[in-house]
Amino acid sequence: MDDDDILQMHSFRKSGIRTSQIFGSFAGQAGGFQNLTFSVQNMYNEVDKERRSKGTDSRAALSYLRSLKNGDPTLFWKHTVDKEGRLEHLFWCDGRSQIDYKLFGDVLAFDATYKKKSIEGTYVWLLETFLEAMQGKMPNSVITDGDLAMRNAIRRVFPKAHHRLCAWHLARNANCNVKNSRFTTLFKKCMLFDYEIVDFERKWNEMVQECGVEDNAWVLDMYEKKDMWATAHIRGKFFGGFRTTSRCEGLHAKIAYAETLELLNGHYARVKHKYGLQPDEGIVLEDRNDRFLQNPLNANTKGRGGRGSTKHQTKRKRQRGHCGLCGIVGHNKQTCIGLTNRKKQLDKNGSTDNDSENGDDDDDDDDDYRGPNH
Repeated sequence: MDDDDILQMHSFRKSGIRTSQIFGSFAGQAGGFQNLTFSVQNMYNEVDKERRSKGTDSRAALSYLRSLKNGDPTLFWKHTVDKEGRLEHLFWCDGRSQIDYKLFGDVLAFDATYKKKSIEGTYVWLLETFLEAMQGKMPNSVITDGDLAMRNAIRRVFPKAHHRLCAWHLARNANCNVKNSRFTTLFKKCMLFDYEIVDFERKWNEMVQECGVEDNAWVLDMYEKKDMWATAHIRGKFFGGFRTTSRCEGLHAKIAYAETLELLNGHYARVKHKYGLQPDEGIVLEDRNDRFLQNPLNANTKGRGGRGSTKHQTKRKRQRGHCGLCGIVGHNKQTCIGLTNRKKQLDKNGSTDNDSENGDDDDDDDDDYRGPNH
């Protein structure tokens, strides 16, 4: 593998593409697996070589945080190791995050998507370190997915914070634990509708009786925790419009999308330079099975509104005429309002007086007034 192939492979790996899929992409660019000068095993060897050159992932992460500290003196980071010297806990936040939390840190939303084990001690360390980084300022409200270890940790570290359970996770758990679509619909109403407490109690009892879940353990547990999820019981507590932790997950998706676009654009520039392609052109690569290389950010694609639209769509667009005077689509020179205004201006200035006295017409003026077809 040459340096450009290795760089391209690492760019794909950063965007989450597996090595075997990258190998297939190389084969597509080369016009078939038989045209490749390296094997998939060579790619795995390059991946292992890079890992060994950087050391362990934990050392690389700590080294990266140290480098960030040089550019951001207010950067906060803290870590712990276990008895064998392996990285156990890691927390970091930049100076901008600290300023934002100081100004707007009323609501804290936790997205524990990547957790493997729910260990209460780990969450306690996380919240205590977070509190240390934010100079002791506690949030007014916290939203989580309802993990038991996290809930206990919040009670210990943030005893005065209002803890709300994520509405999306509750709806999913309702569907999984009861397996009754009617119950899930009614449960969402009890959770999200702004009932008075008396009305909530009545709606809840009617739902339980209608769906026959009086003895369901999950339903009984949710009723005991109603002050953590029911709008009727959390009225007056500030959550900043948050009902779910999905905003954290949505932010993660947007960041990943932006990083992928950046990687694709960088890869396009490198490959364009490698094969000597001109900017913004789809040039056929030599000996590449007539495949085109296009910028992924503005590539031609078939479909509605794309530059690669069908022949019928292109023909229909060409049939739409435009005015030869003003250039606006939808009328011609004979019906152009600009020509009418011009005629009125000429009449006002008396430009036709000489014509009426001499008794002859000027063909050029007629063309201006009525167009060359009259």
